[in-house]
Amino acid sequence: MTGSSATLGTRTHTLDWLRTNPHAAGTGVAELAEHLMAAHPELPCADLHMSWAIRPAPGQPTHSLNVVLTDGDTAAVATWATTLDAKMTVDGARHTLNTTINGVGLRASAVVPEDQYPMDAAAFTPTEADFGLTLHGVPLIELGDEGGLLMALGHVPARQFAAAVSAWPRAMYGMRYRPDPPTSTPDLPPAPEYLWGRGEAYPTRSERRFTPCDADAPGAVPVTQLVVEDVTVEDRAVLEHCPACGRASRSTRDRWLPGRTDHTGPVHTCSRCQQQWPALDIGKNPGFHDTSYEIAFCRACGCTDTAACDGGCWWAPNPLGIDLCSACYTAAPARAWEELAAAGYGSPDSTPGRDSWLVIQAMRGVSVPVAVLEWAVRAARAARTTI
Repeated sequence: MTGSSATLGTRTHTLDWLRTNPHAAGTGVAELAEHLMAAHPELPCADLHMSWAIRPAPGQPTHSLNVVLTDGDTAAVATWATTLDAKMTVDGARHTLNTTINGVGLRASAVVPEDQYPMDAAAFTPTEADFGLTLHGVPLIELGDEGGLLMALGHVPARQFAAAVSAWPRAMYGMRYRPDPPTSTPDLPPAPEYLWGRGEAYPTRSERRFTPCDADAPGAVPVTQLVVEDVTVEDRAVLEHCPACGRASRSTRDRWLPGRTDHTGPVHTCSRCQQQWPALDIGKNPGFHDTSYEIAFCRACGCTDTAACDGGCWWAPNPLGIDLCSACYTAAPARAWEELAAAGYGSPDSTPGRDSWLVIQAMRGVSVPVAVLEWAVRAARAARTTI
């Protein structure tokens, strides 16, 4: 590889910057740069920088002069090491010079480009310890820029692999894949892929990577993988059961998707009967809500002047003095509304979510005092739940 076209002799503006930089004053960095420019103007260099350690390790200089080289120019690192009679360290594809001159650190580094590096030399045989988590007896790791690929060690039976994949988002992020109604197309592909893969510890990467390979390649092991980047997940919330049919559900904060929010905020939507009820997300204050509404909406169902209930509705006068449509007002007996008013329904001390929960339960025949107690229990459970 050839050296950088720029040399220390052409970096006078960098030296001027070091001379005038208040952080460099008295550190010896500018003096070291000036000495090297005068004594070795032929040394390859694309730029110079200064760095300092807040808590240097024993024997480590506080301030250092960093030599910037052309990408992949490992020969330049060797040239610096030979000229200064210093030791160059080779760690896989990374070539590094790290020395001290007159109490000031000097650093230079370059990495062999990936397309020029013999990846067989960087290959390793993955073990369970290289994977992120073991679920249902399956070692799993998340790969890809957006975590869109789940890979397991070994050729895992499809049913066991599906159980581990389903448990992954709950264990890692406090989420789960959202179940779809039986009539819809499943989110998850019907079967995983059975391949061979190996680990490659190329040193410029922040973490080891796993790539498909032939079964007879160095370090190859059987792997099972599944692309999950397009699978819908439900957000963090207390797992609850539908008040209508009892099916378990979890809420979401993905408000741009249908069926996941209403005028109360995030909602549960039952995948069996489509009943909706307000959610209480983990980590949120259940009592917080925005009262600066721009349009009037029914505090029970959320309908508005421009989006009325099916069959039509109108604003119904009521003893609570709140925005309530005729469809909701007539769906519950007058005594229920009196009990709701006594429970603080529609008052500044309540919230749209609490109001919605109380009226849903009242319309199902649940007594208001019981519904109030249920809401308090839900709020307390959400407040103390952690991921």
